[in-house]
Amino acid sequence: MKKYSDTYFEKKYKILANKLIQKDGFDETVKTTRAELGLPKNGFTSTRELAQFLIGKMSKDEQMSLTFFAFVEAYAYENKIFI
Repeated sequence: MKKYSDTYFEKKYKILANKLIQKDGFDETVKTTRAELGLPKNGFTSTRELAQFLIGKMSKDEQMSLTFFAFVEAYAYENKIFI
């Protein structure tokens, strides 16, 4: 029986997945949806860039709540208390 490596299956899966995505028109759907939402064509380069984008889309009240909860979580972690 022939043995295959994990890299073989990884490459094979990637090829099949790319063919399926192109066949179903998924690429075009993603591109149009990203354009509608104002997202970059190739996605975000880092989690920081994604976070800045999402925070920029929030209202001022949502941004304040997020800042408050982040502060409370950091304070609780640093002081080893449960809030």
